[in-house]
Amino acid sequence: KIQAPEIVPGHAVAAVFFGADNFMIYQRNFDDFLRNQGLFRDVKRKREGLEIDLEDQFYKYIDSEFGIIYTEPKTSVAQHKMAYVKLKKTDDAMKQFSEFSDGVIENYREHPIYKLNKDRLLPYALGRSFKGLNQPYFTLYGDWLVFSNDLLSLKTTINDWISGKTWSESTGF
Repeated sequence: KIQAPEIVPGHAVAAVFFGADNFMIYQRNFDDFLRNQGLFRDVKRKREGLEIDLEDQFYKYIDSEFGIIYTEPKTSVAQHKMAYVKLKKTDDAMKQFSEFSDGVIENYREHPIYKLNKDRLLPYALGRSFKGLNQPYFTLYGDWLVFSNDLLSLKTTINDWISGKTWSESTGF
């Protein structure tokens, strides 16, 4: 069962949900798909350019869900694009992800906010659906790591969480 509507903010206009019982198997299958399409060599080169071990430093922390959230675009779709990853071993994952940032840039309503310093980590690691999320801001909410290109949009999302304005709490959803 997809649980991401619990974190999708009420101001979101669309979301794409991905679910996998075992993320590592999903990732291997995704890489096989890229090989069959003749795209793997280019993706592998881009991943190697990140200079991290994706399997050990990223993939092993992804639980069963990840996806994209779109909030109402005021300037561009890419600017108001968000992503999320459900984590396992949350404390260890946050230690790792804090290393992919320059530390906490702001503590907003008791939610430390970081900015990813690994350029294009999400699109290279998770695929084209995450294109445009090159160096997003991110924060932790429960077991969810949430990324946003726009700091104000991330703060609005935090406000929605605190006030219970999520898709799962919406009668319309």
